[in-house]
Amino acid sequence: MKGLFLLLLTLTVVWAYPSKILLSYTGGRIVGGENAVQGEFPFIVSIRWGIFGSAQHVCAGSILNENWILTAGHCLTELPFPGTMEIVAGMTDMKNSNGLEKWQTIKVVERILYPDYPGGVQPNDIALLRLESPLELNENVQKVALPVKGTETTGITTLAGWGSTSSTTSPVYPTDLQRIDLPIVPLSECDAALTSLIGSHPLADTNICTGPLTGGISACGGDSGGPLIQKTANGIEQVGIVSWGIVPCGTRGAPSVYTGVINNFIIDHCWGCGIPNFTGGRIVGGENAVQGEFPYIVSIRWGILGTSQHVCGGTILNERWVLTAGHCVTELPLPGTMQIVAGMTDMKNSNGLEKWQTIKVVERIVHPDYQGGVNPNDIALLRLETALELNENVQKVALPAKGSETSGTTILAGWGSTSTTTNPIMPTDLQRIDLPVVGLKECDAALTSLVGTHPLADTNICTGPLSGGYSACSGDSGGPLLQKTANGIEQVGIVSWGIVPCGTKGAPSVYTGVSNFERKMKGFLSLILVIITTGAAHPNKFHIGYSGGRIVGGTNAAPGEFPYIVSIKWGFIGLLQHVCGGSILNENWILTAGHCLTELPFPGTIKIVAGMTDKYNSSGLENWQVIKVIERIVHPDYAGGVNPNDIALLRLETPLELNANVQTVNLPVPGSLTQGTGILAGWGSTSTTTNISLPDNLQRVNVTIVDLDMCNEALNILIGDHPLATTNVCSGPLSLEVGACSIIVTH
Repeated sequence: MKGLFLLLLTLTVVWAYPSKILLSYTGGRIVGGENAVQGEFPFIVSIRWGIFGSAQHVCAGSILNENWILTAGHCLTELPFPGTMEIVAGMTDMKNSNGLEKWQTIKVVERILYPDYPGGVQPNDIALLRLESPLELNENVQKVALPVKGTETTGITTLAGWGSTSSTTSPVYPTDLQRIDLPIVPLSECDAALTSLIGSHPLADTNICTGPLTGGISACGGDSGGPLIQKTANGIEQVGIVSWGIVPCGTRGAPSVYTGVINNFIIDHCWGCGIPNFTGGRIVGGENAVQGEFPYIVSIRWGILGTSQHVCGGTILNERWVLTAGHCVTELPLPGTMQIVAGMTDMKNSNGLEKWQTIKVVERIVHPDYQGGVNPNDIALLRLETALELNENVQKVALPAKGSETSGTTILAGWGSTSTTTNPIMPTDLQRIDLPVVGLKECDAALTSLVGTHPLADTNICTGPLSGGYSACSGDSGGPLLQKTANGIEQVGIVSWGIVPCGTKGAPSVYTGVSNFERKMKGFLSLILVIITTGAAHPNKFHIGYSGGRIVGGTNAAPGEFPYIVSIKWGFIGLLQHVCGGSILNENWILTAGHCLTELPFPGTIKIVAGMTDKYNSSGLENWQVIKVIERIVHPDYAGGVNPNDIALLRLETPLELNANVQTVNLPVPGSLTQGTGILAGWGSTSTTTNISLPDNLQRVNVTIVDLDMCNEALNILIGDHPLATTNVCSGPLSLEVGACSIIVTH
């Protein structure tokens, strides 16, 4: 069986499966097929994923209706975080060569996996995607029909997808949608074929198999999630979803395996019933708050590359610190930027009268006993980059006395979903509602009857009413539960978790209680009290960012002008993008910055591309060498972030082939003094604003070397304390908009 592998039919990543089976994600297309005619499969969509605005095809799916897409579960579980998923409908040719295709590209805002799918090559490999806005149905964008429950699939089927056309382990990527007719292979025959090829395997009675077993024709990587369809008396119906197979694709005796549609939860299950949900919506059953009614509440926002959106609520402890839920920190992906907006009631500022204060978060402190997810001790502090200016609409919140008991009526405020279904409805106005406290015993009993085992603790607070229709909801997370006391309005709780659909009958909302932290949470409230009393803050003015930018004030470099520069790319499952530059020391080693390694998230793959000037190779004349990095060595004295000794080495998996466009760089004699004019080359941002502008071509610019004393003085004037060291070199000019960009960002 050597050379045969189980294949989840998506992208390039490998991981171990029990026995001797390897899962491989090769991102390919249909083997043995032919180009589909435009509009032949109006229900198929390309599912795309990416970071920083660059997205590429990872899977296929099919249109259930204007708002929902059907695909494979592994098309979700095998993707990394962070990243954005979108679908493209109405597409046949990925290049739209004739210019006639009217694509609809829509962001995915909700991903729902079959609850019994454990990930990898397994049964129940099915999922739904909810779109941000409805598709506009037309002759090239149509809903797929599903078969009647209990229908048996036999005879000839048709497969469509953008998977690899290669029958080797090296994928070949066509731009046109492929299609092929395939015979159904009975499960008993499929089981025998798989056993003879690879031994033990996860075929289940909910799967469908296709042949032919003579080889040369099959689904392949990149087809994942796409539809297996069949002509019936009712017309074209989708009978299966591309799941897994054997590589090389089209191997003799190897069937392709699909998840059978008629045996799964699209038909048999209610979506989301009784499942805890702990992120982003709004208050159910509330009403608009009056401007300035809750001057201590803030909107916590998160995003990448200057785009941010509301993810949680929080409250102002003092000018420098915000109180929120722990999961508002732990559940966010890396990388990304967090900021708060204070003084806001209407997210659109419709009357133009709200004076918002938007400030970056530079430190996040989660309670040390919080384990993440839905658990006790769900509390965190956020330190702001600059101090808030307190006014009538931006105020500190009051906290209750230690050990205070919470009972009676409370007030909840937040920007969470107002919907009582699994589809969130996002108002722009801050919502508020009065809610009765539910005792912990009653809360425990209610939760047990709904969901069984649950993590309610004696440090939590619950609210009702249990009659339904009113509750906190996703997006309220981290916001305040308030109560009127003899001392005025005090925050008694922090929105933590609940049940979806929000406002379900019998379902309480659960909060982290604030008043008993000193006794129950190992002094975390003491830290809060110190912050309130002292306004404590410590220096942290720098941040490393990877915004894919380029050189400011430069010009396009000529092909071969900088043969020693390489593009360092990072990504998951074959999706790679430029993150840093580097230079060739010899055939096996690359020189780069230390932060190009320490600031990358894990997991992920690093590769270098040598011989490249134009990222798209528009002329077709560049012969790139793409090689995986197998060892990363950071200077032992580099402390990470913006600090001295920011240098690293990368060892390549195979040697570079040196030629006219791939050369080693020369290094200066030790002790040499750098002065005069230098030349900078890279793919950094060309923008002089915080909005990056990403060119395709390598940029180059002449820069003036600035001596360290002048550099130190300039940095002091701009930002105060800084980490400039005698081992650094600075460049100017200090009077012009010329320089490197988007690798080190100072704040």
